[in-house]
Amino acid sequence: LTIIDGLINDNRPIRELLNDRAWSYKTPDSWAEQLRQRNIEQIFDLHPNDRGVRDFDGIRMVDGTPHCPAMPDHLIDIPRPTTLSPGTLKQKATPEEVKAHKRRAKKIDDFHNLISERETWAFRRVANANKRGDERWQCPAQAGKRICEHCPMSELLPEETPRVDNPPAAQTRPKACRQSTITIPAAANAKLRQRLYWGSPEWVASYNRRTYVEGFFGTLKSGSKMTRDWCRVVGLVKTSLLAACAAAAGSGCREPSTESTARCASTCATS
Repeated sequence: LTIIDGLINDNRPIRELLNDRAWSYKTPDSWAEQLRQRNIEQIFDLHPNDRGVRDFDGIRMVDGTPHCPAMPDHLIDIPRPTTLSPGTLKQKATPEEVKAHKRRAKKIDDFHNLISERETWAFRRVANANKRGDERWQCPAQAGKRICEHCPMSELLPEETPRVDNPPAAQTRPKACRQSTITIPAAANAKLRQRLYWGSPEWVASYNRRTYVEGFFGTLKSGSKMTRDWCRVVGLVKTSLLAACAAAAGSGCREPSTESTARCASTCATS
């Protein structure tokens, strides 16, 4: 947070932050709420312990998003594939490699199909969070995703629109089934809230940008960049410090050179 504030104070605003679960798993007050106070949107994967369903006023909160109370149980915990991309099959792949590639592709397709089905049960955000972090949401029938008897207007949707076959009983239906929109307070979704629907193609495309970030650090730490004459050190802390120096030197110079990067690293190492 100190680094983020330093960038903001240096007139380098941050709109989005791609982070891994080491950060998004933190308690809301120490991370998610801190980012929202700075108007920073985070894109993150879900920790296994954060998966599953939680109740809020009769609404099913699943993977950070409110869903219809009638959503079927098999859509609650959708297994996430180990990788979200099957990778490129090399030209002369062996039969075993072809089979493995097909298995990966099928698992990914199954995942996306289930996510797509579940999203038809998801509420739609109709207003961004206010200063307290509260948001306005609309049930899937009001949003035009499903036909439901509790929403007469939804009966005008095309016939092929999926239906809510088992809506809550009229006498016990939650507020979300009786109003056009509802307010969900920040406390009900503080830790897991993100703009893009988790698992959707839009979320995958956004989250996969981390691949390039990881690739940058991998290249930076490779032997072709971190040569022995200026920063070959032993230990994770020392290596990380010098990698940060190299990144800072590269971003701070209009025409960064090996000489300027080495000088920065040498100065930091001496300090």
